[in-house]
Amino acid sequence: MIFAGPGSSSRRAKRCMSAMITELSCEHMEITVEPHRSRIIASTLEFLQVHLALREVE
Repeated sequence: MIFAGPGSSSRRAKRCMSAMITELSCEHMEITVEPHRSRIIASTLEFLQVHLALREVE
């Protein structure tokens, strides 16, 4: 999972089959305050649920 601004990181993520892109309209450090913080947490949990569900549990 990449939290990055527009640019080469975003372009690479768009080509990755397992990438999930979440775009926020905020400055870099604003991701630590609401409502951006909740959106980041929700996106992270969604990503983990999708990708950890694909693994077998022994």
